[in-house]
Amino acid sequence: MTSEAFTAEEIIEKLGGPEQVRADLEAREAVLMYFNKHEGELIAQHPEKWAAVSVEGVVAVGDDMMGVWEKAKEQGYRNANCLLQYLDPDPPALLL
Repeated sequence: MTSEAFTAEEIIEKLGGPEQVRADLEAREAVLMYFNKHEGELIAQHPEKWAAVSVEGVVAVGDDMMGVWEKAKEQGYRNANCLLQYLDPDPPALLL
């Protein structure tokens, strides 16, 4: 079994170059900040559902994770500008 190793520069180039990587990171940060700010209301609106969330709000919702993601992708969303999240009103406790 062989594995191909990439340099950091090759990875950045495959991701669209430094400017695209920077833009994607900024977009992802904005989506996460939006979700953190609105998590409670999103859970209240769509309990126990999968939701694709952008900075504009919920762009797709449903019971099937992959179905929700496909709906978001059809609208032009990608990993950088859309968060796929299960909206659990009673999440399990995190034990450290």
